Amino acid sequence: MNGQPLPAEDTPTFLGITLDKRLTWKPHIQKINQKAIRRSQIMEKLYGTKWGANSKILRQVYQGYIRPVMEYASPAWSTAAASNLTSLSKTQNQNLRIVLGAIKSTPIKELHKQADMDTLENRREQRTLTLYETSKRNPTLHFTTS
Repeated sequence: MNGQPLPAEDTPTFLGITLDKRLTWKPHIQKINQKAIRRSQIMEKLYGTKWGANSKILRQVYQGYIRPVMEYASPAWSTAAASNLTSLSKTQNQNLRIVLGAIKSTPIKELHKQADMDTLENRREQRTLTLYETSKRNPTLHFTTS
């Protein structure tokens, strides 16, 4: 740029999405998981059994402050290996335990049922399918081929 060569990066970030040479999405998922964990720690400070925010407030904090970090541009990286995506699911489950005041041994399906929240995997799939359908129905978008 301006006569100067740009340095090559192994994991460049564009629009908040970290790429890697093999498109495994592992560096991106690690980065967003760490960001979500940092935000979860703030939510933990709001929680208290005898004081602090109630479940409704904690749910709003999770849905508006933590979950968007874990879902940003998810259709782009929805092809990541399940082994890479597991860390995000674990972080979501930990947040749901905080929201509900549930103990660690609470079954994961029960956490989602009590919180009335879908899994990140299901939400990613839904967003990916919605994007696909939108692109197929709108001829001005060129995300897919005919």
